[in-house]
Amino acid sequence: MNTMIRMAAARGGVEPQYLHAISEKFALKIEEAVAMSDLSSIPFNMIEDYCDAVGNFAIKGHSSVVRKALMYINLYFTETINLQSVADEIGVNRSYLAKKFKNEMQLSVIEYIHKKRIEEATFLLEQGRLSITDIGIEVGFSSYNYFCKVFKDIKGMTATEYKESIHKKDMDHE
Repeated sequence: MNTMIRMAAARGGVEPQYLHAISEKFALKIEEAVAMSDLSSIPFNMIEDYCDAVGNFAIKGHSSVVRKALMYINLYFTETINLQSVADEIGVNRSYLAKKFKNEMQLSVIEYIHKKRIEEATFLLEQGRLSITDIGIEVGFSSYNYFCKVFKDIKGMTATEYKESIHKKDMDHE
Protein backbone atom coordinates (compact mmCIF):
# COMPACT_ATOMS: atom_id res chain seq x y z
CA MET A 1 0.00 0.00 0.00
CA ASN A 2 2.84 2.37 0.89
CA THR A 3 4.47 1.79 -2.51
CA MET A 4 1.23 2.24 -4.47
CA ILE A 5 0.35 5.51 -2.72
CA ARG A 6 3.93 6.71 -3.12
CA MET A 7 3.72 6.11 -6.89
CA ALA A 8 0.42 8.01 -7.07
CA ALA A 9 1.92 10.93 -5.14
CA ALA A 10 4.91 10.95 -7.52
CA ARG A 11 2.49 11.28 -10.46
CA GLY A 12 0.90 14.14 -8.51
CA GLY A 13 4.16 16.08 -8.67
CA VAL A 14 5.80 15.39 -5.30
CA GLU A 15 9.59 15.41 -5.46
CA PRO A 16 11.43 12.09 -4.86
CA GLN A 17 13.32 13.14 -1.71
CA TYR A 18 10.07 14.02 0.04
CA LEU A 19 8.38 10.81 -1.11
CA HIS A 20 11.30 8.86 0.27
CA ALA A 21 10.98 10.57 3.66
CA ILE A 22 7.25 9.74 3.90
CA SER A 23 7.79 6.17 2.71
CA GLU A 24 10.61 5.66 5.20
CA LYS A 25 8.52 7.11 8.07
CA PHE A 26 5.72 4.60 7.47
CA ALA A 27 8.06 1.69 6.83
CA LEU A 28 9.55 2.32 10.29
CA LYS A 29 6.11 2.66 11.91
CA ILE A 30 5.05 -0.63 10.35
CA GLU A 31 8.24 -2.37 11.50
CA GLU A 32 7.82 -0.99 15.05
CA ALA A 33 4.29 -2.37 15.36
CA VAL A 34 4.06 -5.09 17.99
CA ALA A 35 0.39 -6.02 17.58
CA MET A 36 -2.14 -5.86 14.76
CA SER A 37 -3.95 -3.07 16.64
CA ASP A 38 -0.80 -0.92 16.26
CA LEU A 39 -1.31 -1.06 12.50
CA SER A 40 -4.96 0.03 12.44
CA SER A 41 -4.45 3.79 12.02
CA ILE A 42 -1.42 3.56 9.72
CA PRO A 43 -3.30 3.24 6.39
CA PHE A 44 -5.40 6.36 7.09
CA ASN A 45 -2.35 8.36 8.24
CA MET A 46 -0.38 7.15 5.23
CA ILE A 47 -3.08 8.29 2.79
CA GLU A 48 -3.39 11.60 4.63
CA ASP A 49 0.37 12.30 4.54
CA TYR A 50 0.74 11.46 0.85
CA CYS A 51 -2.36 13.52 -0.04
CA ASP A 52 -1.02 16.44 2.00
CA ALA A 53 2.25 16.11 0.11
CA VAL A 54 0.46 16.28 -3.24
CA GLY A 55 -1.58 19.25 -2.03
CA ASN A 56 1.45 21.06 -0.68
CA PHE A 57 4.14 20.14 -3.20
CA ALA A 58 2.42 19.62 -6.50
CA ILE A 59 4.14 21.62 -9.21
CA LYS A 60 1.15 23.93 -9.51
CA GLY A 61 -0.25 26.13 -6.78
CA HIS A 62 2.78 27.29 -4.82
CA SER A 63 5.84 29.29 -5.65
CA SER A 64 9.14 27.44 -5.56
CA VAL A 65 10.08 29.35 -2.37
CA VAL A 66 6.99 28.12 -0.52
CA ARG A 67 7.36 24.58 -1.92
CA LYS A 68 10.96 24.46 -0.68
CA ALA A 69 9.92 25.80 2.73
CA LEU A 70 7.08 23.26 3.01
CA MET A 71 9.35 20.42 2.04
CA TYR A 72 11.99 21.46 4.56
CA ILE A 73 9.44 21.92 7.36
CA ASN A 74 7.72 18.61 6.66
CA LEU A 75 11.03 16.77 6.74
CA TYR A 76 12.51 18.50 9.79
CA PHE A 77 9.57 19.66 11.94
CA THR A 78 10.71 17.42 14.82
CA GLU A 79 13.96 19.38 15.06
CA THR A 80 14.54 22.89 16.37
CA ILE A 81 13.39 25.01 13.43
CA ASN A 82 11.91 28.46 13.05
CA LEU A 83 11.32 31.08 10.37
CA GLN A 84 15.00 32.11 10.30
CA SER A 85 16.36 28.57 10.04
CA VAL A 86 13.92 27.69 7.24
CA ALA A 87 14.82 30.91 5.36
CA ASP A 88 18.54 30.19 5.81
CA GLU A 89 18.13 26.59 4.62
CA ILE A 90 16.31 27.52 1.41
CA GLY A 91 18.46 30.61 0.81
CA VAL A 92 15.96 33.48 1.03
CA ASN A 93 15.40 36.52 3.22
CA ARG A 94 13.28 35.74 6.28
CA SER A 95 10.86 38.65 5.70
CA TYR A 96 10.34 37.61 2.10
CA LEU A 97 9.65 34.02 3.16
CA ALA A 98 7.26 35.11 5.92
CA LYS A 99 5.22 37.26 3.54
CA LYS A 100 5.20 34.75 0.66
CA PHE A 101 4.32 31.82 2.96
CA LYS A 102 1.48 33.69 4.68
CA ASN A 103 0.04 34.81 1.32
CA GLU A 104 0.06 31.31 -0.17
CA MET A 105 -0.70 29.17 2.88
CA GLN A 106 -2.87 31.52 4.96
CA LEU A 107 -0.70 30.47 7.93
CA SER A 108 2.58 31.82 9.23
CA VAL A 109 5.65 29.55 9.06
CA ILE A 110 5.45 28.99 12.82
CA GLU A 111 1.71 28.23 12.70
CA TYR A 112 2.41 25.66 9.98
CA ILE A 113 5.25 24.09 12.01
CA HIS A 114 2.94 23.87 15.03
CA LYS A 115 0.14 22.35 12.95
CA LYS A 116 2.53 19.73 11.56
CA ARG A 117 3.86 18.88 15.02
CA ILE A 118 0.38 18.52 16.50
CA GLU A 119 -0.72 16.28 13.60
CA GLU A 120 2.18 13.98 14.41
CA ALA A 121 1.44 14.20 18.14
CA THR A 122 -2.16 13.08 17.58
CA PHE A 123 -0.87 10.13 15.53
CA LEU A 124 1.50 9.17 18.36
CA LEU A 125 -1.25 9.58 20.97
CA GLU A 126 -3.43 7.22 18.93
CA GLN A 127 -0.62 4.65 18.96
CA GLY A 128 -0.68 4.80 22.76
CA ARG A 129 2.92 3.76 23.36
CA LEU A 130 4.49 7.03 24.52
CA SER A 131 3.69 9.37 27.38
CA ILE A 132 2.39 12.83 26.56
CA THR A 133 5.71 14.31 27.76
CA ASP A 134 7.68 12.01 25.44
CA ILE A 135 5.37 12.81 22.53
CA GLY A 136 5.90 16.56 23.04
CA ILE A 137 9.66 16.04 22.84
CA GLU A 138 9.39 13.58 19.95
CA VAL A 139 7.48 16.06 17.76
CA GLY A 140 9.91 18.91 18.36
CA PHE A 141 8.71 20.93 21.36
CA SER A 142 11.43 21.76 23.86
CA SER A 143 8.96 22.46 26.67
CA TYR A 144 6.11 20.27 27.91
CA ASN A 145 4.06 23.34 28.89
CA TYR A 146 4.45 24.92 25.45
CA PHE A 147 3.49 21.64 23.77
CA CYS A 148 0.33 21.50 25.92
CA LYS A 149 -0.56 25.12 25.11
CA VAL A 150 -0.10 24.68 21.35
CA PHE A 151 -1.95 21.34 21.39
CA LYS A 152 -4.96 22.94 23.10
CA ASP A 153 -4.86 25.98 20.76
CA ILE A 154 -4.95 23.74 17.68
CA LYS A 155 -7.14 20.84 18.84
CA GLY A 156 -9.45 22.70 21.23
CA MET A 157 -8.68 20.21 24.01
CA THR A 158 -5.66 19.20 26.02
CA ALA A 159 -3.47 16.26 24.98
CA THR A 160 -4.77 14.38 28.03
CA GLU A 161 -8.39 14.98 27.00
CA TYR A 162 -7.54 13.84 23.46
CA LYS A 163 -5.88 10.69 24.77
CA GLU A 164 -8.89 9.97 27.00
CA SER A 165 -11.27 10.47 24.04
CA ILE A 166 -9.30 7.88 22.05
CA HIS A 167 -9.49 5.45 24.94
CA LYS A 168 -13.24 6.08 25.28
CA LYS A 169 -13.73 5.46 21.52
CA ASP A 170 -11.78 2.21 21.79
CA MET A 171 -13.95 1.11 24.73
CA ASP A 172 -17.14 1.96 22.81
CA HIS A 173 -15.99 -0.22 19.88
CA GLU A 174 -15.43 -3.29 22.05
